[in-house]
Amino acid sequence: MLDLVSAGNWVINSTKTPSEVKTDYEELHQYILSYCEKYGFPELVDYEKKDDRYYESREYEESAIHQMIDDYDNDVFWDKLTLELAKRDVAMN
Repeated sequence: MLDLVSAGNWVINSTKTPSEVKTDYEELHQYILSYCEKYGFPELVDYEKKDDRYYESREYEESAIHQMIDDYDNDVFWDKLTLELAKRDVAMN
């Protein structure tokens, strides 16, 4: 479940400024992270008392889901680049 929520939150919020963040996704992500320790996965989360926030741990950031997110980002980059170059070429002709 954490993988799905993390991936969804990444897709929705990773390019947003703090004022644009979709808080319902971020709140769900925080909620799921808050239960990791209780359900036996303390190595997946870090809690920062000063921020009163949970963060994905370094171990979790190195997991398979983050490789899939990196692959997704790479694919999206090349798709967008191809589209923008095609638009430019059409506009020039």
